Amino acid sequence: MGKVLNVSYEGTPYYDIEIQRDFTSLPDKLKSLGYGSNKVCIVTDSNVASLYLEEIQDLLAPMFAFCTSFVFEAGEKSKNTDTAGQVYEHLIQHKFDRKDLLLALGGGVVGDLDHLVPPGEDHGMIAHDGAPPEGGDADLPRAPGPADGVPVIDEFRLIGQSGGGGRRRRL
Repeated sequence: MGKVLNVSYEGTPYYDIEIQRDFTSLPDKLKSLGYGSNKVCIVTDSNVASLYLEEIQDLLAPMFAFCTSFVFEAGEKSKNTDTAGQVYEHLIQHKFDRKDLLLALGGGVVGDLDHLVPPGEDHGMIAHDGAPPEGGDADLPRAPGPADGVPVIDEFRLIGQSGGGGRRRRL
């Protein structure tokens, strides 16, 4: 059983962090959030892919009609609109829409990509190191993450959003 920590900002709950020993509860958590049966794309860098990608794919493939991944070269040089465009291209090639799930697994640049790939109507998941991305969330408190030895997954909105940003939830 994991532990849940609530992160608040100026007295308002901002998101929950769920700390687990491993990823085995991820499929059940995604189902409880209404995900499954459609498509999932796991976005990660080359370093994290070698450690966790196969395990996450094995856990998620049975609950989705289609499971794919997009792996980019690790490092700051990949934090750019070209990489974000490549993510878009991959999603378009596989006919992803707002009902599908984009799951970014990793920290640093992977976490920053959620700000380069614009939000959408339906929620997706992202894992990152808890450091606030450059820009809009920089004034928020830093949450523990993989840089501290704690893998986390963070909810965000996907492509095609017509309204404001989504509530963040760390799993």
